Amino acid sequence: MTSMNEFFTRDTANEGKRVYLHTPDGVKTEHWVLVRSVDSDAYEQAKIQRDRALLDAPDSQDDDAYNAFIRDTRLNMIASVIAGWSFDEELTPENVRVFLDKAPQIAREIEQLSSSRSFFYTGSASSSAPSRKSASKKAKR
Repeated sequence: MTSMNEFFTRDTANEGKRVYLHTPDGVKTEHWVLVRSVDSDAYEQAKIQRDRALLDAPDSQDDDAYNAFIRDTRLNMIASVIAGWSFDEELTPENVRVFLDKAPQIAREIEQLSSSRSFFYTGSASSSAPSRKSASKKAKR
């Protein structure tokens, strides 16, 4: 008989996985971030905060202000899944947002990985995403 425990994801989601970072040209570095899953408690809290902020957002905002609001909210949600990193800078919410804002390619990668359940919950998932060079080589075969 199957146990309900095999469906539990919260502990793994909260632990996160180390993801090694690549330079914009695809070279793997020694730097890493610890990424939680979108199933994590931290991400759930960020979603609740986003929903509250959307409810409280004034209808009279101009397009630029509203777009900045949405962008900031999205950045906060991505930042919520970062649980650690190898940088000398202290891991603070503000430092994480600055990093993600200034490195949008990393923000997109983290956003994708954090929502990939197979990355977190299968034995075949690597602790690092393939580099652009190795991914493009596979695509050419």
